[in-house]
Amino acid sequence: FIFNTDATVGNALNLQAGGATINFNGTDGTGRLVLLSKNGAATDFNITGSLGGDLKGIIEFNTVAVVGQLIANAGPANAVIGTNNGAGRAAGFVVSVDNGNAATIAGQVYAKDMVIQSANAGGQVNFGHIVDVGTDGTTAFKTAASKVAITQNSNFGTTDFGNLAAQITVPDTMTLTGNFTGDASNPGNTAGVITFAANGTLASASADANVAVTNNITAIEASGVGVVQLSGTHTAELRLGNAGSVFKLADGTVINGKVNQTAVVGGALAAGAITLDGSA
Repeated sequence: FIFNTDATVGNALNLQAGGATINFNGTDGTGRLVLLSKNGAATDFNITGSLGGDLKGIIEFNTVAVVGQLIANAGPANAVIGTNNGAGRAAGFVVSVDNGNAATIAGQVYAKDMVIQSANAGGQVNFGHIVDVGTDGTTAFKTAASKVAITQNSNFGTTDFGNLAAQITVPDTMTLTGNFTGDASNPGNTAGVITFAANGTLASASADANVAVTNNITAIEASGVGVVQLSGTHTAELRLGNAGSVFKLADGTVINGKVNQTAVVGGALAAGAITLDGSA
């Protein structure tokens, strides 16, 4: 099914009127719903309840042509994709964007497999609340480099930057969880940047301590005043963008990479600090 934006004068399309639910009941869970923003103005898709669940349903939110929002009518602290980070996840969530045509998701996202793809470099995806792919979930960046902004503690699971210069930005005090690889198909490539605005934590999504938190990604950035806490094994450059920027390495942390070799994205390097606990 494809819903486009031949909707109200205000360019809003209200799905599930009266609280009705769109269910994906196929045996393999691959039924696909495409929300396509294509009219001349920014488009809002307003959702009562959520889309997908029971590990079924692939939902694509496509703003390649026009800016759009996917909105939980009950407020951003409510699920818009899936219902929880376990059996209530949607099978998949695909966000397709382009440079200048951002996608904003104003609701919680629970999907087992997530894809972020930009038609051209610079497409922006804004998550307004929790993103959680669950304990066995994945995130893949595809086509061209995109920029992803989270606003709450989020779990991207096993993440492949796909040899793209993509960037994930994390706001003050939030934790980003996952295991991030620059290019899963060619481990020799390095790609992807994770940027912390101030205080924050980068944590592993794996229960296995031998699984690297970052593996050949371009950089982890501490761009503002605050402490970024790292643990586990990392293969990435560490970049400090403010004199008040600090990387705090927990006991046992291993960093395979340089420090302050390349300017932070959109900024400059600064003489911050790195503190070590125990045998880090």
